[in-house]
Amino acid sequence: MPEEVFFALFSLGFLGVSDFLYKWGQRFELRGASFMLLQNIAYIPTAIALAVYRQELDFSVGLGYGFLNGMLAFVAFLLLLKSLKHGDALALVPVVRLNFAVTAALTVSFLGEQLNWVKGAALGLAALAILANGAGYASVARQRNPFFMALIAMVLFGCIGLFYKLGLAAGATPGALVVAQSFGAYRSRFTRVTTFLSAAFTAGFRFCAGSLFLQATSRSELLSAMGTLSSLRRLPN
Repeated sequence: MPEEVFFALFSLGFLGVSDFLYKWGQRFELRGASFMLLQNIAYIPTAIALAVYRQELDFSVGLGYGFLNGMLAFVAFLLLLKSLKHGDALALVPVVRLNFAVTAALTVSFLGEQLNWVKGAALGLAALAILANGAGYASVARQRNPFFMALIAMVLFGCIGLFYKLGLAAGATPGALVVAQSFGAYRSRFTRVTTFLSAAFTAGFRFCAGSLFLQATSRSELLSAMGTLSSLRRLPN
């Protein structure tokens, strides 16, 4: 199996673990913004330790893309948490994880990557099947908001994939990009945009039993990000 395929599957597996933990944690009445802030506090030292271990804690102009990804990821995961709180993971998670098709469309459009008819047909059929299932789910009035939040999260995650590619092309290492992303997510907690979203989606800041999932989810996302970056790094130009 090619290394890039192995790392892509590795990333997909840990994304699934992370999404499952998000949904499972809803039974403990997770507060989205509070959970995201505390999770990122757990994420940062893990990301730094991994970058140091891999000897990839190097400065590069490409790290700006990682910082931007952190801010996008914060909002995307906040939307994911909110959608899973009020919706069905079986219908919503596949919509969110259709972000790979968004990333593919962006890289073809802006980076000139090649997409043959077989790959295009496969992406199109996957997107059609997932969105058809999600659209049927969203036909129930009370499920429309979770579905649309999942769609927005999908687009944001798709942009993150593009910026991973741009960051690597600009000379950033996977470990350093993940560190920059973790600080971008932490910084975004204090911006007016995410403060507004947090106020809209959550009421107050309090600890809850769901915080037990902080370590597990942060490490699942970290391993997923490293898998994605390692896969992209090994793709032929």
